[in-house]
Amino acid sequence: MSGFLSELKIAKHYYDHERTGPVMVDLHPTLACQNKCYYCVSENVHVSGTQRQNFNRKHTLEWNTLETVIREWRYMKVRAIQLTGGGEPTLYYKFPELLHEIQDFSVGMITNGVLVKKYVNDIYDAVNWIRFSLDASNPEMYRAIKTSDNFDKTIDSLEALVAARHKKPLRIGVAYIITADSVDGIKEVTDLMNSIGGIDYLQFKDVISRGITFNEEYKKKIDFEIENARRTSKIPVLYTKHGGDMQQKLSRCLATNYVSVLGADGNVYGCCHLEYVPKYSFGSVYEKSYQEIWQNRPPMEIDNKLCWNCRFMKMNEVLHELSVIQDEDFI
Repeated sequence: MSGFLSELKIAKHYYDHERTGPVMVDLHPTLACQNKCYYCVSENVHVSGTQRQNFNRKHTLEWNTLETVIREWRYMKVRAIQLTGGGEPTLYYKFPELLHEIQDFSVGMITNGVLVKKYVNDIYDAVNWIRFSLDASNPEMYRAIKTSDNFDKTIDSLEALVAARHKKPLRIGVAYIITADSVDGIKEVTDLMNSIGGIDYLQFKDVISRGITFNEEYKKKIDFEIENARRTSKIPVLYTKHGGDMQQKLSRCLATNYVSVLGADGNVYGCCHLEYVPKYSFGSVYEKSYQEIWQNRPPMEIDNKLCWNCRFMKMNEVLHELSVIQDEDFI
């Protein structure tokens, strides 16, 4: 059913003639982060298989330029902004001001959660959904995976956000990347999330790494732990299973007509697979307006050296089918 609903969403935006910009923008306000996850796709070449030469933890968008870009997005009828990164959005030096500026968009936020407690009221004023990247079930595991002591701060933030749910509806999720270091924590983190309560879902994801393969014993262990978590959990347990280096079957990416990435370096990219790779920058908002960059972007050819395991595979298939429909007014 969820696949069908996704197809309906794509069709809705395909026939939206008011919109002159992307439907959704991934906004990276900063690349600064308190953690150093060894499976970070943006930072680590061994994960993505790509040298992201424009990636630098010091990159932060200049506020006046970002304000101008947001006004352009409003004019271009951009529907949604996803605060995410490479970096941690709450570390942006104008984070409350940013939330205030984008509150008339649909806003999603992916965060490590360390500083969320500080900004609970600002988040409730602007954000529609939020997902914590927890990825560990206890402080020791968190320290081993993320090389920091921020587990307790993250849980405090999660509890503070849940406690403030009376302010307005806010969809709160928790993500847990399954690695060899964290697979044994699936039950523990499920029990922890159930004890906190008020969380809308717990999402487990297989770690993504270019060229990685899981042996059958490891797959069975994950499936067993996930099934056990679903059986005992009071909240929905989701599982995103990655099937290795899945290849795009098409030559042209139409999804990049609907999504965009504004990197913390000021460059506009087609998607998360291509971000911070210089040759895939459409242009910099420090040199041209976002609207000019978007209107003059080149068509995106699919490169399976980069476009592997892409979340827009199904979207591309649907868009290609929609593009060949004739006489769409006749049912």
